[in-house]
Amino acid sequence: MKMNVLILLSLLLLGLFACSSDGTQTSDRLDSLDAEVKALKQEALAREKNLREELGQIRKILEGIQDVMMTQKGLPKAEGRSGAVEPDAGDDSLGRELDAKAKSFVNENLDRLFEITKKLLGKIEQELDKEIEKDEAQEVPDGERI
Repeated sequence: MKMNVLILLSLLLLGLFACSSDGTQTSDRLDSLDAEVKALKQEALAREKNLREELGQIRKILEGIQDVMMTQKGLPKAEGRSGAVEPDAGDDSLGRELDAKAKSFVNENLDRLFEITKKLLGKIEQELDKEIEKDEAQEVPDGERI
């Protein structure tokens, strides 16, 4: 009987030690997860800061390119940078020239798009014809069907 009591007590002690170690493991795990989350937040903030800096550099480069293009066209450089550079309202010839260039650009691209579409549709039609011919060749004559 003493042996059974000793075994029971040892099992209880073992259970208590096992339960107490789970609590420390859980808290350790939570602490490590918190530290990892903090590190990831800092990394995300650093990346966002770098992206903003790079975006600012890209904007400056684009503004420089825009200034060069305007200078080459004989237009004044844009000062306000409130968006797209608009020509003076009194300069109708520039507006008409830009409209004509835009229309010709659209017409050329539409023509190319139609040509590509026509070729693509032709290829699709050829593939469908081949599949239909293949299906017709594979069909069994009516007299041989069961």
